[in-house]
Amino acid sequence: MNGKKVFVFCCITLVCMGCSKSTDDLIKDLYSDSPSIRFQGALALERKNDDRDVKEVVEKVIDVLDDENEQAVFIATQVLGSLKDPMAVESLGKMVSHQNLNIRAKACWSLGNIKDGSALPHLLKGLKDPEGDVRFAAVFALGLLEYLPALEHIYPMSRDSVDSVRVAVIQSLYRYRDVKGSNVSASDFAALITDKNDRVRYVAVQALGGKLEEVRKWESTDRKIAGEMLIEALEDNNIFVRFEAIKSLGMIKYKEAIPALKRIRETSSIDEEVKIDQAIKKILEEASL
Repeated sequence: MNGKKVFVFCCITLVCMGCSKSTDDLIKDLYSDSPSIRFQGALALERKNDDRDVKEVVEKVIDVLDDENEQAVFIATQVLGSLKDPMAVESLGKMVSHQNLNIRAKACWSLGNIKDGSALPHLLKGLKDPEGDVRFAAVFALGLLEYLPALEHIYPMSRDSVDSVRVAVIQSLYRYRDVKGSNVSASDFAALITDKNDRVRYVAVQALGGKLEEVRKWESTDRKIAGEMLIEALEDNNIFVRFEAIKSLGMIKYKEAIPALKRIRETSSIDEEVKIDQAIKKILEEASL
């Protein structure tokens, strides 16, 4: 038996062993000195989200949040997010004020993952946290929430001083594109596509091309707005942002971009030429349909 097969076999064995344990025993595992036992205990608890006694499981995991062992509290916070039961919202909301920033951030993620509107007040508290990592988690969680009243609180965070928070804004706005009544448009990414940070611009360009998750076509008006912003991004001083702009123009099949793509092709590197040719091909395929 080769190494890979042994590893898979061991993982399956550990999971099966975890599944055979009671909830109380699994919670005890969260306090173990062994990282693998803690991991398997958490995994087995998360798998109980389809259990008929899931309410009882959630109640017992919630009790761990009051413990002084921050490692166990952190794991319990994550487990509650995976169990996705709204009864954990209030308890997780208290964790957004925990002294440990990692627990605060994980609490935000779990609140978003539960996808219940009652989490909004707690996540708004996370938006004001002094630590950028927590604000990032809160913004990202608001996107996971997909709850229309949360949307208005995402936009102002595009002015946050921390780059990763602004990236989370892009990711969250993108999620709301499919939420009925959200009215998220391509123009909402205008400031972010000209951001001072390369990574923020890179992700904004990806969003305009519909590539954060899957291809989702803009309506005609937004398609034009997205296309024109992407054409401007072809002049970006970061080569990776330019690469993404080229690919995004091909993804949204914006035919008005062909003259600009041909123009920059004359002074492009070989790598850029290939991407430009691929983008133009995609656009022409659309035009011929």
